[in-house]
Amino acid sequence: MKQLKESIKKLNHLYLNKKMVLLLCLLLIIFGVGFYQFKINKDNKSLNEPYLLSVQEGDTLGKVVDRLKEDKVIFNPRFAKMHAKLSNQSQVFVGTYEISPNASIVEIIELISKPSVMDVSVTLTEGMWAKDMALAIENKTGISNDKLLKLWSDEKFVKNLIEKYEVLTKDIINKDVKVLLEGYLYPDTYQFRYDSSPEEITYQILDNTEHKYLEVKDLIEKSKRSIHEVVTLSSVVMFEASEPSDQRMVAGVFENRLKTDMPLQSSVTVCYVLYEFEDWEECELYENQLIESPYNTYLNEGLPIGPITNPDIKAIQNTLNYKKHDYFYFVADVYEGGDGTVYYSKTYAEHEKKVEELRNR
Repeated sequence: MKQLKESIKKLNHLYLNKKMVLLLCLLLIIFGVGFYQFKINKDNKSLNEPYLLSVQEGDTLGKVVDRLKEDKVIFNPRFAKMHAKLSNQSQVFVGTYEISPNASIVEIIELISKPSVMDVSVTLTEGMWAKDMALAIENKTGISNDKLLKLWSDEKFVKNLIEKYEVLTKDIINKDVKVLLEGYLYPDTYQFRYDSSPEEITYQILDNTEHKYLEVKDLIEKSKRSIHEVVTLSSVVMFEASEPSDQRMVAGVFENRLKTDMPLQSSVTVCYVLYEFEDWEECELYENQLIESPYNTYLNEGLPIGPITNPDIKAIQNTLNYKKHDYFYFVADVYEGGDGTVYYSKTYAEHEKKVEELRNR
């Protein structure tokens, strides 16, 4: 009996020890959670004024958090990174962020893991089509590129824009063009608010387009061409040549062709007809010149139905200040081993000879 009592006593003691261990573990967990919550909510209370954080292209959350530690915005980057991982907020967006003095780590991580409420930088480069621009904007703002393209071809919306902007005329309204605003979305670097609407983004771009247009308004009026014709021709010239001197030369070639009722025969207009292609050699195949389209300058005389890209002011100036000469043909040395030099010829026979020379060197 005595032995049985001793065994029971030991079991009770063991039970009490396990209970104490479990209680201690529970207390540690509670303390740990409490400490974690304290750290992520109180860590940066030393800020006395708002802090501007600039997140650049290529920054990771880890880099941004370490920078905040260096600038004494937060004290313990480990807790910030831990919270970001646990809350599935490990992505950061390019932009400028204002961190208030009372912001917690939770609020800071939430702020930088979504597009900036202040602005996002979007670069729309020369030669981009409207669809490329829409995609670039989507990548930085989250606004659907389909929604932008739909808006840019919304006839009712565009007609309202024509009333607002001098650079836009009724000539752009045509059911056969791919995008009504193609050619008028000025290539530049923009600072958009991430929460901007598609309409607000469009207004911001067109405000810039209008400003640039006014710089060359007098030059356009002297050209005896409409704004739309100038933008259209400039878009083809810029697509064909990138160097200012070549743009003036190519524009001179096209002027010679237009004056003699010769088709422009620009391969880049055929590429725009195809719209989707893997490489330039594919779109420039001879058989593509036979595709029926109002953009195809092999089958149709004069200018294409509308712009085939969005020209910058330099391309417009170079097109209007074209070089007068008697060349009717040109070819760029884009063949294997070529350096992109553009060669000009007066006759088709000379042109063919130069093409063969470049191909077979």
